[in-house]
Amino acid sequence: MPKKKAQEPPDECEMDEELAKEVAQLKAETRRIEHRRNVQKYYWLHRDEICDKAIERRARVKKEIDSLWDDDEREKILARRQQFARERQARWRQKNRTKLAAKQAAYRQGLTGIE
Repeated sequence: MPKKKAQEPPDECEMDEELAKEVAQLKAETRRIEHRRNVQKYYWLHRDEICDKAIERRARVKKEIDSLWDDDEREKILARRQQFARERQARWRQKNRTKLAAKQAAYRQGLTGIE
């Protein structure tokens, strides 16, 4: 009587796919963590240069805006920049809502000052 090959149960194939997805997610997370670490390392090694460039850029943009001869255009640009800053702040608050809520709760209970 010839031996039959043992067939893999279908659950094992699904487990392999799930395992492959899990491994891929783990690798992606590891890459993100490593990238974040490298970015932070670069920032702290070159912090002074980065800050100097940012100061120069802000001064250059302010000078360009101030040199506009059309007051209406200048006001539009300033309003657009303020609107963008408000939107950016709203996105940050939305992203950090739980953290901010925990800080507020601690402040209301008198455990700590707002930091």
